Amino acid sequence: MTIAAFFDLDNTVIRGSSLFHFARRMVGEGFLTRRDLARFAFREFKYVWSKTESKSTTRFVSDRGLSIVTGLDASEMESLCNRVVGEFLEEALIPETRDRIRQHQEQGHKTWLVTASPIEMALPISQYLGMNGALATIPEVREGRYSGYLHGTIMRGPAKGEAIRSLAERDSIDLDKSYAYSDSINDLPMLSIAGSAWVVNANKDLLRIAKKNSWGVITTNSPDASHSLPRVISEVMNHEAHPWSRSTIKANADFLGINRYNL
Repeated sequence: MTIAAFFDLDNTVIRGSSLFHFARRMVGEGFLTRRDLARFAFREFKYVWSKTESKSTTRFVSDRGLSIVTGLDASEMESLCNRVVGEFLEEALIPETRDRIRQHQEQGHKTWLVTASPIEMALPISQYLGMNGALATIPEVREGRYSGYLHGTIMRGPAKGEAIRSLAERDSIDLDKSYAYSDSINDLPMLSIAGSAWVVNANKDLLRIAKKNSWGVITTNSPDASHSLPRVISEVMNHEAHPWSRSTIKANADFLGINRYNL
């Protein structure tokens, strides 16, 4: 049987939200406006400082993200994600968690990302870190373009537990001997499924549960200047939205059968 280590992404492997890091760079690509970035920033600060991700925040990010990419060429977006990940990942990584990933790999354990972020972002991050793969949210693609819907559900809460169980059955993973790492109380299904659970920078509610269940606790002390309030406000104010540079609006309209010029 195989031993594996499963890692949540946001606030566990990287500081803050992967989609926020992505959104900051998407403004320059013409996919987001400054207003979009400001809304992402507001939710990002709530997420980082409360260490709690609400369902409303997840739904906003999912719905807004799907509306932005609807009709876009999937291969072009994958290429863009690969480039953007290379630009932000190194500065966003939490060193203590990255070391954990390396330790598991040195012991011959399989390592997986399990995240609500889209697979287009999760997969290149997992590849960058030398991991075996990613279980993530999958946007639906029709005829090579994003349809605006999901293939399945958001990889969040119980969905993470179900995905890990399916992977374990497929790859003969011994979950009783495996590991799970997360910062979020939403990931209790994921943490509970592994024989060894670790909480990372947990809030008081998750920390209480961790202590009650004798789970491991990791507290990192790595500051992140990219999440300072002055820096983000400056970026929001200085960014400008540019014309779409990847797929034309007309192509999207033709694919959807509707007029998208009001976006």
